[in-house]
Amino acid sequence: MKLLKTCFRLYLIVSLSITGFSVSAEAAEKGEQELRAEEQIKINAETVSAAQASADAIAPTKVILPTKTMEPTKTMAPAKSPTPTELPEQTTIPTPTGSPFESPTPGLDEKPAPPILHTATADEKGIRIIFSSVEGAQSYSIYIRKVGRGRGFTEISELAADRYEAVMAQGGVFLSVEEEDVEIGESYEIMVRSSKRYIVSEDSNIIRADMPQQIVTDVTAKALSQSSVKIEWDMLQGVNGYEIQYSLTENGPYQTAVILPDDSVTSWVHRDLEIGTTYYYKVYALGEVTKSYSASVVKCLVTFEKPKGIQSTMAGPAKMKLSWQKVSGADGYIIYRSETKNEWSKGKPKKYKVLRGEKKTKLTVPKVKNGRCYHYEIMAYAVKKGVTIEGNVASYNRYADYYGHENESYQNRWKRIYQNKKTEYDHRKSGKYMTTIRVKVWDFARGMSGRKVTKVKTFSVHKKIAPTMKKIFQEIYRGKERAPIYEIGGYSARSGQHGQGLAIDLNSNYNYMVQGKKILAGSCWKPGRYAYSIKRNGDIEKAFRKYGYSRGLWGSRKDYMHFSYFGT
Repeated sequence: MKLLKTCFRLYLIVSLSITGFSVSAEAAEKGEQELRAEEQIKINAETVSAAQASADAIAPTKVILPTKTMEPTKTMAPAKSPTPTELPEQTTIPTPTGSPFESPTPGLDEKPAPPILHTATADEKGIRIIFSSVEGAQSYSIYIRKVGRGRGFTEISELAADRYEAVMAQGGVFLSVEEEDVEIGESYEIMVRSSKRYIVSEDSNIIRADMPQQIVTDVTAKALSQSSVKIEWDMLQGVNGYEIQYSLTENGPYQTAVILPDDSVTSWVHRDLEIGTTYYYKVYALGEVTKSYSASVVKCLVTFEKPKGIQSTMAGPAKMKLSWQKVSGADGYIIYRSETKNEWSKGKPKKYKVLRGEKKTKLTVPKVKNGRCYHYEIMAYAVKKGVTIEGNVASYNRYADYYGHENESYQNRWKRIYQNKKTEYDHRKSGKYMTTIRVKVWDFARGMSGRKVTKVKTFSVHKKIAPTMKKIFQEIYRGKERAPIYEIGGYSARSGQHGQGLAIDLNSNYNYMVQGKKILAGSCWKPGRYAYSIKRNGDIEKAFRKYGYSRGLWGSRKDYMHFSYFGT
């Protein structure tokens, strides 16, 4: 019986060692108690010789093994002592390694397997990563590094295992451009590790993802001639070059016109094109393996370049002449024109003239009005297969400015008087630029009232302003007011506008100059009392203003007699 007890204990220990499970001390003690009870019953029922015979039949190095492995998640029930008739065929027991009670739970402390990285798909919004799950893993860490930077991987994102299925169903782990996880135009290497109870797997396989390049901006296309188009764009930093595509329709298909392997190039000329055809263009930036994720479309009609070198002159008070350079291959030129009060007003151009012939590059425009602005649009044209092809438009503005005028710019005033000089004349030597003119005026026959008569006044002004001055006094003389003028002061060898022959003083005694209340020259200014006092916005003031002169009303200092071309 003692031998039987020993064999059963050995059977129990070996079974636990083989299956890798530990039995609690309480369960083992309970099993032994039940065994003792059974043994006592058997001792009373059987003879000692029968028990000895059974014990002799068992080899000391063999034991009967159970035929079924125990489930790892179930608590092992106490084993029953087999009777000699219940023992199956004898099996050799493997030699156990180490103590069965010190063995770790299978898989609990083992290093998890690395995931298998399947895809890393990049677009302008970011990179989507798909990888396999790992049994028993608790989380996954995603690492990236920029290609060619010689640096280690950096953890960029982590995914809990319980969210794996949901994230993969949505397309995978997303690394966002908006969140600054990744950057447009960069190339990345990506790998994943799994983690379990703070034990990290080996690296997964590595996949490369190439982000698209930036969009090329400010792309323009313009015709250079009747057979070429120039495409221009803003330069991008960090790209390898540019690809230009073209099509004959806006929606394509597009084909590559040229690849420019130079990141500093910002223009290209498309040549040997057909006049009258519209070409559509896209410009892409090129990286090592990717290009811009999108490109805007620009279009250009291949036609004549706009006429260059437009010039104009006044050939008289009411006649303007224009000229320009010829455009090769043109059948002639179409001119549109509009007229406005000033250059910033927008009139609606109307077709004014068609000149036939490539060399017809001059136009005379009669009946222009001084001080009015004329807007011209000039284009070359040709007739091909019965269709008129109009070239690019050259715009040109010109005031009719035989005389000075209210909207004349300071630069044009200076050019009229001094041409290319940078300074005014020395008033002590400016007499040679002057001329004497005679004008008609109205004045009283006697005193300061009664009948008005025509009188002639003589004074000196700058030669270049003389025609304008004559025109001013002509309008005053024709005015309804018949404003009386008894005195005109023009050029005098002194500083200021008078010394340049560009200022006039009228009726000085009745149109004083004052500083505040202090009279500096003259006696008074009383238009309601004295006819020689020049009223505001009367015929005299309007005529001077119309032809570019300003009255000397400067803040606290007012010079009512004074009119000047440069306003000083």
